[in-house]
Amino acid sequence: MVELSWAGETVPTIAYELCCSEKTVRHWLHRFTSPVWRAWKTSAAKDVNGGSPRGNGHESSAW
Repeated sequence: MVELSWAGETVPTIAYELCCSEKTVRHWLHRFTSPVWRAWKTSAAKDVNGGSPRGNGHESSAW
């Protein structure tokens, strides 16, 4: 859905291609571009230790 949007496809075309409603397409495109998604994506990219608590600054093994 996002790739179709990036490729310049319109919402009606994306909805037709994916057999869903235009409202669904708008919902998910809006969700993908929301600040919360960008923050999550940015923080996930910074997680180079695979989620290790000690690698993220937590000294306790009981993290």
